[in-house]
Amino acid sequence: MLYFFMNNVSQYHNETESGGDIQKCPTAVSSGQAVPTNYRSTCPWYYTAAHDPTRFPTTIMQARSPCIYCIGSPINECVPVSQNTTVLQKSPSPSPDGSYIFYERQVTVTVGLTCAGPRLAENAATTQALTKTTTIAPAEDIPWAK
Repeated sequence: MLYFFMNNVSQYHNETESGGDIQKCPTAVSSGQAVPTNYRSTCPWYYTAAHDPTRFPTTIMQARSPCIYCIGSPINECVPVSQNTTVLQKSPSPSPDGSYIFYERQVTVTVGLTCAGPRLAENAATTQALTKTTTIAPAEDIPWAK
């Protein structure tokens, strides 16, 4: 299993770092019990380390994909799935006593990719209508929130 994983990691790391190249994207979805989820996806991805010595944690793993389009679909796109997380950022200069101050900062981490239909101009009106009609109910309307 480790051998397979390491071979695929090197294969995906050799792909472009720009977020996608349809010519280097696999032509078929990998399968098997030992194959990690990120390689079994129709939008396969690998992880790269984003390192910042002035941040805690200093290293955050970011998902990247060699694919622009989903495997088996020349229309659907590979879209990043992101999660906001809080990190501690070190101040650029020390305080008068020589110590550094760490402050909270929000960063967006790409945790994976998913296959999604293309964003088309004719879909924009539908999306806006859905967004406008979707409302959050006030707490008093939710029985368990009282």
